This record gives sequence, C-alpha cells and structure tokens, in this order.
Amino acid sequence: MKKMVSVILLSAVVLVSSLAYAVDMSPLVTIRDKFLQEGKEIKPLLTESKDVILLSSMWDSCVMAVSQLNAYFYMVGIYNTVDETMRSYDAVNYLVKWLTEIRATNSVNVKSLDNISIKLDEKSKFHVDKLRGYFEDLNKQIDVELGNLSVLMASLKAPSPAKPQAKE
Repeated sequence: MKKMVSVILLSAVVLVSSLAYAVDMSPLVTIRDKFLQEGKEIKPLLTESKDVILLSSMWDSCVMAVSQLNAYFYMVGIYNTVDETMRSYDAVNYLVKWLTEIRATNSVNVKSLDNISIKLDEKSKFHVDKLRGYFEDLNKQIDVELGNLSVLMASLKAPSPAKPQAKE
C-alpha cells in the first residue's frame, strides 16, 4: 500500500511539474517576439545609419536569440511528446544545458553592448538600450525556467519503487 501511494505521489509530481512547465513557456514566447520585432526595427536602420557595423551585429544577435529560443521550444515540444513513463533526467538535463548556453550568449551580448565606446546616433543608442534590456529580461526568465526544470529533474531523479518479484 505504501509503495502504491509513493508511485501515485511521484506520478502526480511529474504530471504537475510538466503541466506547470508547459504553462510557463508564454513569457519566453513573449520575449522571443520582442527580439523578432527589434530585429525588424533595426534592419531598416542599416541603410541610413553611420553605425552600420554595430546595427548589423545587433540584428544578428536578434536573429540568433530568436533561433535559440525557437530551438528550445522545439526541444520542449519533442520532450512533451514522450510518454510520461519514458521521460528521463537526461532529457531534461539537455534542456537545462541549452538554456544555460543561451544565458551565457546573452551575457556576452550584454557585456558587448555595455562596452561600446564610440558615440552613437540617437536611434542606434535607443536600440542598444532596448536590446540590452531584452537580453537582461531573457536571462531573468531563463533563471525562472531553470528553476522549473530543476523541480522536474528532482522528480525524475527519484528512484522508482521496486517492482514485486513474481513467485516461481
């Protein structure tokens, strides 16, 4: 009886974690859309600004952020198609590693934007500040997502109850 309660409790934790995990994707989607929109706003400036190299790099960063987040969403989609009984700690760990890489890339981007030493056009400066904020917001949301994944990993790490052995 105690084993049955443990199995039910563990299954409930995994189910609730998975559902909460799927619901929490919307902030990442919102941030992804902000990067997409920012890239669209930066692109026309490439032909009219003296800061072409910087703007080109910023546009590339927007495209890269959108691509990284899209890849993460696809990975989560694949994960969610796996039967709950087949989900593993290793699969969630891949998601954690991907998010950690995105966070590291974002930190490099923020540092690069902070270290701009040339005088910029007003429009360029506006987009630098905006993009810096988006990278910082994304890293904060990644930290939330990593927290959600750590709960899921902890539930998957728990040893499964021993199966009763058949009598011969």
